[in-house]
Amino acid sequence: MPALRYVNAAGKTVKSLPKDLRAELSDLRAILKELAGHRPAPDAVAGLWHPIHATADEVSAWRDHLLESGVRQPFKQVFRELYLLTPAEERTGTFCNRFAGHILRYGQARTLLGQRGWTGRSIGNWDYENGGDQGEVTRELAGWQARWAMHIVSAPRAETPMLCATEGITFHRDGQPAAPPSASTSSSRTLDPQLKPSTTRHWR
Repeated sequence: MPALRYVNAAGKTVKSLPKDLRAELSDLRAILKELAGHRPAPDAVAGLWHPIHATADEVSAWRDHLLESGVRQPFKQVFRELYLLTPAEERTGTFCNRFAGHILRYGQARTLLGQRGWTGRSIGNWDYENGGDQGEVTRELAGWQARWAMHIVSAPRAETPMLCATEGITFHRDGQPAAPPSASTSSSRTLDPQLKPSTTRHWR
């Protein structure tokens, strides 16, 4: 069984483990001891389990197991928010319109999106002939790319904050349109909570 040691935030090994972690460490030792006799094949491939690829019953069973055993995951996996493909999205395959048609406060939306890993050039009320009022934000998703287009709808020098209208999200891999369910749910997971504070109304 591999040796276990506790490292604090400064990267130094701590000899005395905090009391609230001792029980968890004891459980981890027991799990490692149980797994010691199970060695995967040299060519075995390991990957992270994603609830998007599991049935509702499987997800529910894992959630019940973690709650009953008191296990805390270091990041959301079993309790990860899911945005399943709608029938329309299953038919289109390479784009999603569930976030299209929103009117956002552009400055606030851009800041919130940047905090969730979306990037893109600024747009505004300038250079209309060259599309200065149109653009997109992108996000890399483990080999996939999501692109969300938007354009400015507020008038220049308006008294209200600059507003933009959102369009559909397209998904790409190696420059070609494509979209697995995991890319769609991952992008939706970063957008849904960001839309609410910056949305003013829906585009008609």
